[in-house]
Amino acid sequence: MGTWGSGPFDDDVASDWVWELQDAQDWKVVEVALRCAADVGTDGYLEAPDGQVAWAAAAVVAASEDPAAGAVPDEVGAWLAQHRATRPSTIRPLALEAVRRVLGPNSELVELWRDAGEDEWRANVEKVAAALA
Repeated sequence: MGTWGSGPFDDDVASDWVWELQDAQDWKVVEVALRCAADVGTDGYLEAPDGQVAWAAAAVVAASEDPAAGAVPDEVGAWLAQHRATRPSTIRPLALEAVRRVLGPNSELVELWRDAGEDEWRANVEKVAAALA
């Protein structure tokens, strides 16, 4: 798995997920990605790939309300232009819950970025969380 930055789409797994999003006819692919993180109990362990995709999906939700909430790839922007109006009302609280889980205890992403000594990553995830709050 390759990671080249500390943003929500700066990862091979998240980039692959964007391909899925581009083919999606509705918000179901976003919801599934968010649930992979949100449904992990506080005693459960959130694996890095699921956390990365959930964070990317949460960034899509945040950008659907406020394009200035964070930079999304052009492909995501194009998808949002076609699907923004059909966004389910329940997806924003789910996105916030997923991002909180990504930042929470027993999150592999937290461990990996802490070991790397990278504080910018946490700030970027918190920016998405703040946009959703």
